[in-house]
Amino acid sequence: MMRGTEQPVWLLEALAALLVLAGIIAGRALWIIIGFFVAAAILLSQKWARRTYAALIIDSVPQQITLEIGQEWLYSVSISNPLAIAAGWIRVRQEIPQGLVQDNGSHHVGAEFVLGEYQKARVVWPLKGVARGRWILGDTTLVQSDLWGWRETVQRHFLPTVVTVWPRRFDIDLPLWQAVRELGETKGWLWDEPDPSYYRGIRPYRYGEPLRDVHPFASARAGTLMVKDVERVRALSVDIICHPYTADVPWHGIDMQAVETCLSLAASAVQIAFDQGLACGLTISCALPGLGHGVSLEPTTAMAARAEYFTNLAWAVATPAVSTNVQGLLENLLRQERPAGLLLVVSPKWDEAVDLLLQRLSSQGHVIGWLSAGSSVQIPTVVDVHWAWTEGGVVHETRTSSGR
Repeated sequence: MMRGTEQPVWLLEALAALLVLAGIIAGRALWIIIGFFVAAAILLSQKWARRTYAALIIDSVPQQITLEIGQEWLYSVSISNPLAIAAGWIRVRQEIPQGLVQDNGSHHVGAEFVLGEYQKARVVWPLKGVARGRWILGDTTLVQSDLWGWRETVQRHFLPTVVTVWPRRFDIDLPLWQAVRELGETKGWLWDEPDPSYYRGIRPYRYGEPLRDVHPFASARAGTLMVKDVERVRALSVDIICHPYTADVPWHGIDMQAVETCLSLAASAVQIAFDQGLACGLTISCALPGLGHGVSLEPTTAMAARAEYFTNLAWAVATPAVSTNVQGLLENLLRQERPAGLLLVVSPKWDEAVDLLLQRLSSQGHVIGWLSAGSSVQIPTVVDVHWAWTEGGVVHETRTSSGR
């Protein structure tokens, strides 16, 4: 969109017309010459401004940027003048979304310079991510005026740049690995650690099988090579269910601070699960771009999935429909009949609507965990283990009578 703005030009045009008219009436040739000179200068200035502005090349490569909170990124816009005449004064303005700021905390950035013939200018602004979310930089406003400042031309360019700011992660001690290992049964001697039941049992080695499945302790006891049976009976996995449920009734609104804490705790649990070598799945009851009813991703150990999980948590938008969404997602989880593992519900407030679904998942062998902010909560009977996070980063663990 282009818009021309004439500053004092209409005054000069009126002055030129008056000089010519007065010169004709009074018979003063000098006045007429001056009037025509001013009119010619105005026409030349307008033609100059239009030609140079139409030739300006504005470039900002569309980007998909991912930032951590507090991480800095350089946003740049390039402006080129391919003509042999100066383009005059150039002013560039850019509106910054609330999730990004300059070092001084401003959401408005700009620059002003003179662009000569065959010159190219590159404007760079350092921006910092300060809030989780998916942020789109708005229009870039370019204002050009001739060297005399008689005429300004304004144009807005949409240079799509999407910036994803991942949620903050807390440095917490969450013993997910221990909870998953306790799913298994004790085999061998009494002092042996619980078997995570990733394998059904031990059997003699067969020629041609990979040596990575050899069980050293069982082989030593039997005096021959023994391998672990690879038929799964339980999964070394954790399904993180991010459910930012903050109110029992919709008219109480959404506690956005509790939602942000919930999403950060979910991101922290994802980080811990991958760091502890567990297969991690993620279910989000919030709306995401193109996914109005949430998303459910199967457990995986691929490190590339961690970035996808953080991006989904960054794009999540809490709505009053999260309770309905999570019920549909848990029903899909029931139908999949995955190997039993740890189901970790991350929610600031317990949603009683999921009790029946979680009881059915518990009957399939899953351990139900709950990670919340604050320890002054009532633990539902369906929960086997409850972790309460406090502002100081301390996690308090509570096991219920149903805990395994």
